Amino acid sequence: MKNILPIRKSKPVNIILNKTIDKDVQSIFLPLNLLQLLTLYPKYRIKNDMIKANSIISNICSILGTLVILFALGLRVHLISSYSFNGATFLHFFMYYDCIFYSIGFVMNCIICIFQTKSIIDFVLTFQNVHRFLKNDISTRRFIITNWVIIITFLSSFIFFVVFTHKRMNSPYLTMFLSLTLITFDLHMLYAIRVIMLLKHKLDLWNIRISHIQEVNDIHDDNYKLMWKAFVDILNCYNIYKKCFRLYLLYYLLEMFTHSLIYIQVSIEMLSDNSLAAHNFDIEIALFSIFSIYTWVFKDLMWQTVLSCQCEKFYVAIDGVKDTCSLVMNANCPEDQRKVCKNVLRLLKTSFSKISACGLFHIDAALHVAHVTLLTNHVIVLLQFEFL
Repeated sequence: MKNILPIRKSKPVNIILNKTIDKDVQSIFLPLNLLQLLTLYPKYRIKNDMIKANSIISNICSILGTLVILFALGLRVHLISSYSFNGATFLHFFMYYDCIFYSIGFVMNCIICIFQTKSIIDFVLTFQNVHRFLKNDISTRRFIITNWVIIITFLSSFIFFVVFTHKRMNSPYLTMFLSLTLITFDLHMLYAIRVIMLLKHKLDLWNIRISHIQEVNDIHDDNYKLMWKAFVDILNCYNIYKKCFRLYLLYYLLEMFTHSLIYIQVSIEMLSDNSLAAHNFDIEIALFSIFSIYTWVFKDLMWQTVLSCQCEKFYVAIDGVKDTCSLVMNANCPEDQRKVCKNVLRLLKTSFSKISACGLFHIDAALHVAHVTLLTNHVIVLLQFEFL
């Protein structure tokens, strides 16, 4: 037992003296960070290849931007409430709920942007240590290119969809502006998805390396120590990830479920004969609005599906590490390799847990099935109230 490598407690490293960021690591996160900057909620800043916390000016800009959005949300409520919605009390509820819910979301974004920048910096620096040891240039280039393709495609599609639908329905520019600001929440989901994919890739590289480490010509004790350190750093990154994104994930999933039900109820009321007659809704505009509503709901479900899928793939990769380590321990391999695998299994048993949305539910494949089932049941209830 005295020869077993000591287990370091898996937690973020708060003091990292060298804050220089390699060019390839900057390239990996550049497209994601650029979009965060454009939405006024940057996670950190890099100057002269040094990663730093957000400046006071940056934080002030985030606060002012949030206040502008909150003012716009309140102004929209004031302008719309001046219209009469005879017999459509649910539309009043939807209007106020929209304002309150999104106001909470933007305030949450601002607070996290200001107070969690240090944790994100720890994540990037810890990931850089992993990337230097477990590096695959081809995969890195592919990941960077994919980042740019996904972001450009989504950004252009989102802007086109919002502008086209609001122009088609002759919506005020204020409503169009507020709809464009909602891309902030989608970008947080995109960031979370790409980061968990990045960690899963490093986990796969580690799994391959530990199972083929004997094929390395120059094997010495440092190889096994570096393998152990790399795995601990991967788990540290994962734990920081859980801490930084749990509120984002909880908010987005709640927003997706509640707004899906609200949008469906709004579409039902819009198509009702009483509503069409009372508000002089053009049937063509009403149908186009409903099409836009369901397209938005589909977009939200798509993000949840991808997130659940990628989280489940990460858990499967963890199971793959467990299987590999178990096989290595039972095989004829060097004692140092067996010690590393034994410590990895112990660390996973004591320190690993699935991603949780503030302890309410786990983000995995079962979540998507449960969400769709729950949403379907509530939609059936809404239809029963309307037509039965």
